[in-house]
Amino acid sequence: MDSMKKAVDRYPHSGTGLDSLLDLWKVTPDDDNDMPFVSRALCVTTAGEFHLKTFRGTDITVTLAEGWHPIRVSRVYASGTTGTCIAGD
Repeated sequence: MDSMKKAVDRYPHSGTGLDSLLDLWKVTPDDDNDMPFVSRALCVTTAGEFHLKTFRGTDITVTLAEGWHPIRVSRVYASGTTGTCIAGD
């Protein structure tokens, strides 16, 4: 049985439009569990490297500057992440 938490997409039938975000939450990087929800954007509060799992399941490490990044992410890994962020959907 898979005991890892999976992110919930609260808008599975919606497009990726330019509507404002409805909610924000603090991101705690975790190597084993997804965030509670799939993000529509990340707000980087401390620039750095981010090891991410995208909505479609791709693992990638990217350098992100401070500010908003419109990216659908289900997980921010602890290993390989040096920056901090909040997420919104």
